[in-house]
Amino acid sequence: LIDRGRFREAAAESMRISAVQPAFAADCARMAVDLMLNHGDEAGARALLESLVAASELAWAVLQLARLRYKDDKLDEAADMLERVLSAHPDYLRAHDALVDVRLRQGAREQAMSILKQASARSNANVARMRRLGNLAEDLGDLEMAEQVFGQVLERTRNSGMLSGEDYSNLSRLFVAQGKLDKLDKLANDQKKMLKGHKDLELSTALLEF
Repeated sequence: LIDRGRFREAAAESMRISAVQPAFAADCARMAVDLMLNHGDEAGARALLESLVAASELAWAVLQLARLRYKDDKLDEAADMLERVLSAHPDYLRAHDALVDVRLRQGAREQAMSILKQASARSNANVARMRRLGNLAEDLGDLEMAEQVFGQVLERTRNSGMLSGEDYSNLSRLFVAQGKLDKLDKLANDQKKMLKGHKDLELSTALLEF
């Protein structure tokens, strides 16, 4: 049905299977929600998620419903739901990220940074999350934290396709802001070595020298 583009029927079939095959109920419900959200039946997805959350606090269902609350600008409800999920599942990093979105939209940037710190402490594998933490720390004036985070990003991404000249620029800016000019030469040499042939080399070199 999915291959034929019959997404509403596919969602209905997923729910039919979930009713007759309890062992696959959660997976089928999740597939149905995804099909509805991705193919224009948001009302159906909301109704299904509401029923799933009422019946059982499935973490993924609470997260999806909280995202819809966020979309509806019901920020307090979204935050309450996400905090409830994290209380039961502290390693659910997607819920951390969603709660950061809510706190930032509420203007609670210090809380957002605290949540990002917690998530990054549990796993520093997500480079986008680490960059977000570095940028927020710099915005809040915690330059040492920002320096530490962007340093970790460079170590994490070296010799990989995720390496970005912007990370070098961010770190150099923090060195200058803190008067750590003695670290710039080493950073510049590392940049030229690691970004050799990289599309970002020219721009990031100009920014670092500036």
